[in-house]
Amino acid sequence: MSRRRDQRKKWMKRKRGSQKEDSQPEQRMSSWVVSYLDILGYRSLLHKIDLPPDFETEEQRRVVEQAFIPPIRLRRRLITLVRRSIEGLSEPANLDHIPRESRKIVADWHKAKVMRWDGPDNIVLATSLENRPGHFPIRGLYNLIVTVASTMIIQLSLGADDPNQTLPVRGGIDLAIGTVLQPENFLYSAAYLRAYCIECQKAIYPRTVAGERLMDYLNHLSGDSMEIRYHNTLVTRIRSMFFQDMDGSIVLDFLGDAVRESLGQSRDGTNLVANAWNYVKAAYAAHRESGDERLIAKYEWLIDYMKPRLRSWRVEE
Repeated sequence: MSRRRDQRKKWMKRKRGSQKEDSQPEQRMSSWVVSYLDILGYRSLLHKIDLPPDFETEEQRRVVEQAFIPPIRLRRRLITLVRRSIEGLSEPANLDHIPRESRKIVADWHKAKVMRWDGPDNIVLATSLENRPGHFPIRGLYNLIVTVASTMIIQLSLGADDPNQTLPVRGGIDLAIGTVLQPENFLYSAAYLRAYCIECQKAIYPRTVAGERLMDYLNHLSGDSMEIRYHNTLVTRIRSMFFQDMDGSIVLDFLGDAVRESLGQSRDGTNLVANAWNYVKAAYAAHRESGDERLIAKYEWLIDYMKPRLRSWRVEE
């Protein structure tokens, strides 16, 4: 009888421990910045392949299989662009100009983690604002913003030869408290919802709009230690990557001077922007012929946005 009681006590103890584990986040709460990027117009591609799963002939099957290629290629290419950008920004910095005694500290300031989750027509990027080993928060935010900006440029440039080969990207960015659940490796945070709602409701055009919380965070500077001065320098640089659009939205200036300086002025950059410009002009002309006013308005926004910024990239109209 006593043995049965002991077994029951052990079972109850394990059950309480399991319930406790289920009720607690595996990682402590911290502030997270999330960017939700969506391929603009991707839904129309999916509608074209939304067909009944029965085929009368093999020829019909081959036609449908061919129809799947463009949207799959578009999604895979975007994922590759984002992954490579994150990897490139995560490479160790050249610290030869830094005094030897300060190199380890500065090297730590360049370490950051940006997480990524891929959806059917979207990509979610996230970075924590909690300072922890191997992650300097403001560097993580800087890498996230630059990744979004470079992705928007390259995505446009891929349609230079054939406008049907690409579609613009639209996005939203904001922050909220959250935690990463393990073993799922999934960010549980309202920042995801905030970024998604901004993309769906406010972005409208091929642009990335920032939320109020993010801008409030970037407008807060304090302290005077060496680390805080470096933090503030990056905050100032990130702030300069946004501008206020005609409708009052705070928008990522992906072709602005701050992004150009961060990516580095080079012939490759000039070629990318020139290709992006050629795509936008061709896509705009095609949509004007189709008479789709909603699409025309989106590309008109791109034309008006890009035109005054071309000269700084050494691109002619």
